[in-house]
Amino acid sequence: MKKKRSVDVDSGWAWVIGVATAVACTLTIGMTCSFAVLYVALLERFRASFFVTSFVVSITFGVTMVSGVFAPGCEIAIGPRYTVMLGGVISASGFFISMFVDDIHILLFTFSLIVGCGDGLVFMTSMSVLNKHFEKHIGFAYGLLLSGTGAGMMLFSYLHEVWLLNYGLTGTLLITGAMKLHIVVCGALYRDHPTNRSPGVSDTHYPLTTHNTGLLVGMRAPLVIMGEGDDDIMTYDMHHGDTHHGDTHHGDTHHGDTHHGDTHHGDTHHGDTHHGD
Repeated sequence: MKKKRSVDVDSGWAWVIGVATAVACTLTIGMTCSFAVLYVALLERFRASFFVTSFVVSITFGVTMVSGVFAPGCEIAIGPRYTVMLGGVISASGFFISMFVDDIHILLFTFSLIVGCGDGLVFMTSMSVLNKHFEKHIGFAYGLLLSGTGAGMMLFSYLHEVWLLNYGLTGTLLITGAMKLHIVVCGALYRDHPTNRSPGVSDTHYPLTTHNTGLLVGMRAPLVIMGEGDDDIMTYDMHHGDTHHGDTHHGDTHHGDTHHGDTHHGDTHHGDTHHGD
């Protein structure tokens, strides 16, 4: 039986979301991986050791990955759209605050921790959104997202060098923070996760079924699956393996005429055959 699917899966707005996730990853992971260009400028400005200065970039990337643990909770609480938009604002604010920092140890907080947390929310939520909006073309969608990461590495490595030569470290941080705000625009294009259920069917009607597979694990209760029309219902008995068809309007789905109708209680068993003359 064919399952009705949301129009946002593998078509339509799903591709807009796919492009938006690629741009978001360009401005997060791609930009983070190009921060090594700023290393010399950080050494000249803060006069710190090579070891401590290298931590600025290393911790940023590490926090980006670790902060992804909190992304699912934010996504459930406020939705993927606002999670990505919040991550973009947090990441950009880290760059703006770092413009006024004169101590390398404070920079580890304002730059590495704040920017890393914002980027982690954006990157992990973008991965989750792709998984919900693509099924058949999920491989291509992930490839598109990761291509944004590679594009960001090449693009911002060049741009950071140009900005450093023309505007210095402070101007570079300002411009980069402004670029980060474009993540908010990408997040605005995200939508809530689509469902694969037919329109008008709510969770309260089928509390035991899962949204994606329609399978029950370890349950003996009958599984009800809606068909293409209102009258087409198929019930599958998980314990006995029997499939039954009933009438939604004139019969009982589990005890209608097909399964427990006249066949068991009619003339065949209790009629003239056994008790007749």
